[in-house]
Amino acid sequence: MHTGFPRRQRLLLAFLPAVGLLFYGCTTSQKPTVSAPPPPTQPAANAVPATVQATPTAIPNEKPEPTGSVEEKPTPDPYALHHRVFPNLLFKSEGKFFTTLHDGEFERLREIISENYGPAYSKAMRMKSVSLPDIVFISFAEPARAPLCYHVALIKKGETFLYLTLEKSEDILSTGVKSAFCGWTVDGSHVNYGARHYTSLAEFEEEVRSFLAQQDTPKPAVITTPR
Repeated sequence: MHTGFPRRQRLLLAFLPAVGLLFYGCTTSQKPTVSAPPPPTQPAANAVPATVQATPTAIPNEKPEPTGSVEEKPTPDPYALHHRVFPNLLFKSEGKFFTTLHDGEFERLREIISENYGPAYSKAMRMKSVSLPDIVFISFAEPARAPLCYHVALIKKGETFLYLTLEKSEDILSTGVKSAFCGWTVDGSHVNYGARHYTSLAEFEEEVRSFLAQQDTPKPAVITTPR
């Protein structure tokens, strides 16, 4: 179920500018400006010197005492990435986000996601660009819960863009339901075209192509409008 989450909105606001820089002129070749270190501060004439302690000499072959295991930071929930960041960049970057990915430039995006969601999550992502129709498919690690996505499709259709998703779904009635074929619109509405019994990219790609080939855009079963 898609509802408003202030925490996720804060995550979006923190993450979106970092990704947006990539598509608004920031390049990986830019070098940071290095400033000269400040001159050393001279101690006052009446200053009392601090006590100087000698560094102990390490004993050869001495094993360091265990300091305890370092706790890994939990991976942030990727809901905002799937359902806010990607559709916002698709609809609001004047085609720059789509063109960059469709041209196969995935690595910088992968680096940014690695910094925000961890190397393992970034490494598990798969991206595929196809033409006629122009689509970028992005696949994610196995979703931990509904409605996180198995795959998303960023689509350029004429002068407009579409964002379709294959979301994890709960099999409440034990009918074999595994996912839902959904999407987001430019006005921020979530559209649901119904339950599905598959999770693979090949089947998602086939349905996306069939969806785009229809003369009349299929009507969603459920529309959730933004609050």
